[in-house]
Order: sequence, then C-alpha cells, then structure tokens
Amino acid sequence: MGMDIALREIEIPARGATPVRADFRTRRPRAESPVIIVCHGFLGYKGWGFFPHLSERLAEADFHVLTISFSLNGTNDGTGLIDRPGEFARNTVSTELDDLRRVCRFVRDGGLARAGAAGATGERLGLFGHSRGGAVALLVAAGLPAVRSLVTWSALGKLDRYTSRRKIDWRRTGALAFNDERAAERLRLDYAYYEDIDENRSSFDLPRAAASLVIPHLMIHGERDQSV
Repeated sequence: MGMDIALREIEIPARGATPVRADFRTRRPRAESPVIIVCHGFLGYKGWGFFPHLSERLAEADFHVLTISFSLNGTNDGTGLIDRPGEFARNTVSTELDDLRRVCRFVRDGGLARAGAAGATGERLGLFGHSRGGAVALLVAAGLPAVRSLVTWSALGKLDRYTSRRKIDWRRTGALAFNDERAAERLRLDYAYYEDIDENRSSFDLPRAAASLVIPHLMIHGERDQSV
C-alpha cells in the first residue's frame, strides 16, 4: 500500500440491524487533518470502481478518509456481489440520509479517534458523493453545519427520474425489477423507494439544496454522460 497508508474496517450502527460498513484510511493517524467521507451511488459500495484508488490518493494527501457502504446497499464487501437482495429492495433515500448523518455524528463524537486516529476529530469534515451518493451528500451538507466542504461527482439532478408509465407499473406490481451482473437473481426496488421520494419532494429538492450552500462545492460531471 503506497506511502504506508493504514487501512482499518469499521462498523457504524445504523437504524436497522445492518450497520454502515466503512474503510478508514489514514497516513498520519495523529495529525489533526480534515476527515472526508466518501459515499457511493446506486449499485455501489465502498470497494466499487475507483473508490479504493480515490480513497488512497486522498489519504496520501494527508486527509483522513472514511469510505462507506450504506447499510442497505445489499453488497458483500468481500466479493462485490449483491447477495442480500432483500436489503437492497428495502433501501430508500431517507435511509441513506439517516446513515450518512449517523456517520457524521460518529466522526464528530470521536469515533475515529477511539479507533486509533487521534487527529481525526471531525472538526473539519468534508463529503464526497458519486451519482445518487452525490445527491445524498448534498442534502446532508445543506442541513449539517459541521460539513465544511462538498464534492459531487456525476451527481443526480433530481431523484424522481421515472416516467409516468413506469411509476404506474411500479405501484401495480409493488417492485421495480431489473437484472444486474453482480446479482444471482433479479434485483428489485420496493415501491416504498418511490413513495419516499414522492412524500419528501420539498426536502429532496436538489437544486434548492445546492443553491442554499454557503460552503465550497466542487461539481464534477462528464459532458457526454448519458446515464445521469
């Protein structure tokens, strides 16, 4: 591991039975450096794609880095397979917001310091979010004064991205089903996922949340992104 980056796995209690699992990386545990919390998007987890490399680079730059798996992401962190489809189906945006707020509170309450990183007090806290994780990070940053900076990478512009026809079918069947190569069976999102978005349209207004920020916000997005 480059530059002697220490890596430790941490579990942070969530509202339900499954915790938020996180990889904590730091080069200088006792240094009073900012803590960055890295949040994945839909179908992601803490070991997804470029996250390990990004987290390493941030740690090499002397940040304390906590890369999380949201509690109901359904992924086996060891294999990268989505082997808890029931949890995946029950996930909602509100659940991920609650997870991230709990992680921020854990850091601010000295959780990383108790884990051996005396300098990771959370006095200076930054959030990084990719795709849906960018939307979650934005909403938390807009309502949590402890967050001092925000980076969103390919973040959603809105959470309700579904056609009227799809929403009618979703309500009728109770679940939105689809295939993914990382799952042995068809995945589904319960209709409660959409109900959560519909019931919280005002508080989930992403452009308004972005406009309300008084902290630095770096937005990164590909000009030819056809997915987000």
